[in-house]
Amino acid sequence: MSRKICVFCGSRKGESAQWFDIAAAVGRMIGESGAELVYGGAPFGLMYQVAEAARQAGAKTTAVVPGVILAREDEWRAKNDRPRRAEELVRSNDVASRIGDMIRMSDDFLVLPGGFGTTAEMFLTLEWIHHEQSGKKIHLLNIEDYWSPLLDAASAMQAEKFATDKQRSVIVESKTLDELAANLFEGARA
Repeated sequence: MSRKICVFCGSRKGESAQWFDIAAAVGRMIGESGAELVYGGAPFGLMYQVAEAARQAGAKTTAVVPGVILAREDEWRAKNDRPRRAEELVRSNDVASRIGDMIRMSDDFLVLPGGFGTTAEMFLTLEWIHHEQSGKKIHLLNIEDYWSPLLDAASAMQAEKFATDKQRSVIVESKTLDELAANLFEGARA
């Protein structure tokens, strides 16, 4: 059974074209590693770019989509001639259960640039890992210090004893794609 890597990222492209390129590189990295991709299923933005690149590189892709979003997405897909290509579609009851479904079915977690949803997914996953004591890690791709303000906030939480060192240690920061590959794939083999 291959590793399932859950990617949390934006359903938008972002301001800079580099995020789209990075998402494609991450998708290829997942596919070429032989891992499977679990993602939020959006037919646009970084989510779509990661999934398409992973699929083209040979990864099985699983889209996890809340029912409330699924109908709107299907309507958008029909208008824009973009069929769903994920090999598996998991329909969740709502946004909260979607995150739980993604956590339960995944072995590893990777966070790319995104917005409030991406940030919520990361922190809920961190709390789940902490309470389940699963030993799993969240790999945070922090290219150009995109996530540095969030990491600064986590350090402030630690300093004020609202978060523990053990909680913070769940997050593995990578500043480059090469560092991410080493942390996510080579570190898992050690």
